[in-house]
Amino acid sequence: MNSKFSDMLATPMSSGLTAVIISIAICLSLSVFVRLHEYSVWKQNPASYFVNGTPMMTTVDAFYWVRLAREYKNGTYYATDGGTADKLRFFPTDSSKPARVPAISVLLAKLSGMFGDNLYIAGVYLIAVLSGFFIVPLILYFGRAGSLPAGILGSLVGTFSFIYLVRTSAARVDTDSLNLFFPFLASFFILLTHEHGGQPRSSRLVYLYCALAGLTMMLMELWYGISEFTYMYLAFLVVYLVIGKKGFKTTFFSALIFLYCSFPFSVNVAVFSVAALVLFFGYTYLFGGKKIKPVYAAIAVLVFVAAIAAFVYKSAYATSMLSGLIDSFSFIIKNYFTSDMGGKPSALTQVTELQHSSVAEVLAYVIKEPMISAVGLIGFIVFIIWNFKKAFPILPVFLIGLTAFHGANRFAMYLAPFIGAGFGYLITATVLSLTGKLKDTTRKSVVYVTVIVFFVAIINQTAFFFIPQPALNVDYYRAFQDIKAKLHGKPVILTWWDFGYALEDITGFATFHDGGTQHTEKTLYIAHALTSASQPELYNITSFITGNGSTVTADDIIRDRAEDKPLDNVKNDNIYVLYTSDMIGKFPAMYNVRGIDMLRTSAESPVIQPLSCQSLKDDVLDCYEIKVDLKAGKINNATPLRKAVYVDNGYTVKSVEYEHNNGLYLELFASGKSINAIMVVNGVFFDSNLNQMYLLGKYDKSLFEEVYSALPQARLFRVKTPVIQPGDAEKKG
Repeated sequence: MNSKFSDMLATPMSSGLTAVIISIAICLSLSVFVRLHEYSVWKQNPASYFVNGTPMMTTVDAFYWVRLAREYKNGTYYATDGGTADKLRFFPTDSSKPARVPAISVLLAKLSGMFGDNLYIAGVYLIAVLSGFFIVPLILYFGRAGSLPAGILGSLVGTFSFIYLVRTSAARVDTDSLNLFFPFLASFFILLTHEHGGQPRSSRLVYLYCALAGLTMMLMELWYGISEFTYMYLAFLVVYLVIGKKGFKTTFFSALIFLYCSFPFSVNVAVFSVAALVLFFGYTYLFGGKKIKPVYAAIAVLVFVAAIAAFVYKSAYATSMLSGLIDSFSFIIKNYFTSDMGGKPSALTQVTELQHSSVAEVLAYVIKEPMISAVGLIGFIVFIIWNFKKAFPILPVFLIGLTAFHGANRFAMYLAPFIGAGFGYLITATVLSLTGKLKDTTRKSVVYVTVIVFFVAIINQTAFFFIPQPALNVDYYRAFQDIKAKLHGKPVILTWWDFGYALEDITGFATFHDGGTQHTEKTLYIAHALTSASQPELYNITSFITGNGSTVTADDIIRDRAEDKPLDNVKNDNIYVLYTSDMIGKFPAMYNVRGIDMLRTSAESPVIQPLSCQSLKDDVLDCYEIKVDLKAGKINNATPLRKAVYVDNGYTVKSVEYEHNNGLYLELFASGKSINAIMVVNGVFFDSNLNQMYLLGKYDKSLFEEVYSALPQARLFRVKTPVIQPGDAEKKG
């Protein structure tokens, strides 16, 4: 290989502490400023983003953390018999709150006093600051690795990438805000165990940095609620110490210290640590005169520690992570130019952040133009190849990012900083190569200027100017407040899971499932009930999931027999069915996971097509490229209509049936003489409970009672109990 090219790639650019501090200050300040600017834009239009001074949240998960923060602040977190049973979730069996109050909820509660006790506003400012914290260890890492420009661009591209900014934008109160900080900080501490200035680290310093890395993993577990990252970092730590030619003793104690500091309050880890020490000193005493190669000793320690840890914590995470990484690499190689991943939907794949994406889509999550992201990714891979020892400690985060190509798309946020770092590295190598005859200070200045110019050039390709929209808009929020004021006792809401957290927080009422319990079979049953063409079936499924002795079984629901069962009284007189307008767009996803399609694979797919029409003349709706002949019952003189339904203020006022055996349905929604919306649907959606009860206002009054309507946002029905069975009236007579 050309020596000049090799030198260009491997040449470090040393940076003083002042440059590092200035870089951190600028990048972090810019990150916070952009997120607060988003909030300031909201303030300019308060009617769209605030209800009585409370900002809307940009993730429904925020309502969960806020509710727990409120309970912690009010002293009611452990109010249920001194335990953590959560009476608002997963009715009727309840769910459990975390044994410890989540760190994010504690911070919200502690900081809310600075914002008039408004937990939502406290969340806005908290996330704006925390989401940029990863910049500190990232710049420190690359500054120590001799490539500060890589750290700068990694920070800027990382914090303003679409995937990360969307997940940490204004009012996005969630744990993502620190999920990059802890891994990067642990990687930085592991990097510090390596030699510095050509001199190897003393064992004491190695132990200190391993302890700090372990404590970082402990803090991540307190923040994020999972400890599995620790296993991957333990493996990388041991291998890195072997690469650094540390002795057996140093490697052994470093792994032990890291593990203990990661779980400092675990009795199991303490017992394991004592056992390991006994084994170590026993070996030293019996075989102290014999030598053992550090590499073999390290491997033995790694296998031993990992095996015991996996046994103690009953975690298969290490295996699943390795399998996931292998699958990701295979996917990239085999499907680089493929955008269609195929596969059948499941309950979890309806969660947007868990859906798989093509390679191009994953790259576009970082920078809008995938090819630009691809260049940055290649640049970082080149950095790894020519600076392997310096790059090794940060590889755990990089590998997690790579799983986005085959796993959940949310992991693309772990990849974003590396794409930016790759550009920073390529720019540094190129500029230093081209300015070899200039003074060192001048060369560095050119590098930094080029980095700034490059970021400005691609700024429109990032989410820098992105303004987020609420996950729950002001109309929903007000409707939920109205429902809270209208209902009494201990109501339970049956609805789709997306707004579960919000309902629990705003109304204080229980739900059957929410954003943390949507992966259970109950979601399939509820999907079946809402998409069913039978209101008695909806009633019977409600009876089943309410419990207290239902005659309808899970097998009845799955095999589509719940409709044929006699009406099974719901054993709770405070159950309500809530329909919301977002469920129209989510209907196909609900139908796909309804629980019977596994047995009925040829089921017809839902068709829901909104129309934007400009005029009605001579019984013909002119909807631009679509013309609907209301007299002949045809769309574009070809597609037949079976029925046209006219709805005024939530109730069907007129139906026109056409003489077509097959066809679609036209639904026209009006308020007085003004048409508000028009849809073309097929029979799957038209006959569904969602459409009949919510949109058309046609419901069985013997089973349900309408108690609230805020159309088009929401419509609420009480489930009647007991119901009069066929023949009961005659018996009473």
